[in-house]
Amino acid sequence: MKKSVKLAKKASEIRTACNKLPPGEEHDEKRAELMGDLETTETEYRAALDEEAEAETRQHDNGGLSPEEREARDLTAKAEIRDWFNAAAQGRQPEGRAAEVNSAHGAPLVGRSGGPVIPWAVLRTVQEQTEGRAFSTTSGYDGPTRQRPILQELFGPGVADTLGVRFDDAGVGMAEYPLLSGNVAPAQTAEGTAASAAVATSFTVASLKPKKLTAILEFTHEQAASVIGIEMAYRANLMDSLRSKMQDLLLNGTAPTNSNPENVEGFITKLTGSDLSTGQAAYADYGKLHAEAVDGIHAMTEKEVSSIIADETYRHAAGTYQSGSGESGSEALMRRSRACFASTYIPAIASKKQAAILHAGGSNGGAMRGDSVGAMWGGGVEVIRDIYTKASQGVVLTAILLWDAHTALRTAAYKQRDIQVQA
Repeated sequence: MKKSVKLAKKASEIRTACNKLPPGEEHDEKRAELMGDLETTETEYRAALDEEAEAETRQHDNGGLSPEEREARDLTAKAEIRDWFNAAAQGRQPEGRAAEVNSAHGAPLVGRSGGPVIPWAVLRTVQEQTEGRAFSTTSGYDGPTRQRPILQELFGPGVADTLGVRFDDAGVGMAEYPLLSGNVAPAQTAEGTAASAAVATSFTVASLKPKKLTAILEFTHEQAASVIGIEMAYRANLMDSLRSKMQDLLLNGTAPTNSNPENVEGFITKLTGSDLSTGQAAYADYGKLHAEAVDGIHAMTEKEVSSIIADETYRHAAGTYQSGSGESGSEALMRRSRACFASTYIPAIASKKQAAILHAGGSNGGAMRGDSVGAMWGGGVEVIRDIYTKASQGVVLTAILLWDAHTALRTAAYKQRDIQVQA
């Protein structure tokens, strides 16, 4: 409990005690004592409010992180994902700096299947450095073939941050996010007039439970002997593929059903789209796009609205221009928004149109207000190295991620607009 709350409670108790004293001079001394205590308590209360406000300001200036969270962030930034990969390859738990990072994030060293756990924060902040080895040559003749660093497969960047999806570590069990809305209706009343009857409290509850996302690949003994760093590259590929699938599901996932409870409902499934324009989008339509999400609550200006659009839509916007200025639709999208990114995860053109998802992520409520929520279980991704199942052929690598998400919990913070990009 905050110090200011305790002091406010104490002040209320002193006022109650003072009001209970019967009139008369014999109680004046006690009344004066209580009033002195009340004055002292209210002074301490105001000081506590100032201290808490300063603390909140400092926390906001540090990205909303506590000192412990900042320490965990700094430790994670120095981590190298190879520390976990090497532990998996050697069949042991993470040690040294990797173990410290797991501890800082409250993640177990090993998962349920015995593989090392890579904290989710590491996967979001660490870029793996793939090393290549080269032979030095001094001869004028053609030397031995030199292997350069392995070039990784590319996946689409994430959409979670742009669309305000807040991810938390869930620990063990289900995670519930109660959302309070529309419960109180203040009203001015005349002197002697009773207030309106109390309104029953109601919540919208997002219940998240662990759902399994897996990625599996295998490589032969011959490949391991021929290509330097191949297992490290494959492990990185597993991580990237998991992240990519998560982003795809956040946009396109279908709603859970009794027969498919493992589904994660995406924004495009959850939201109801409406046409941005009556025909093919023009410059003016792109110019007004982000204003469609401004409602005075979740966003007060276009600069507080972010969007994810399709790559075909972005190219179409770049080819439309404002008469006179020559500014393109894509320039207007960027200039008149907090951010506008093209994503490969938006579905292809259908009926001449493509979806655009807008997020009104203004300062009201803070950056972590939970317009959409997600949860991770097990502390991160577990990597399992199986040398037995296909021992005669090679090694099987399996990555397991337990997660769930509730998109558009605050539905009013989002808009879907369907943009016509073909005549």
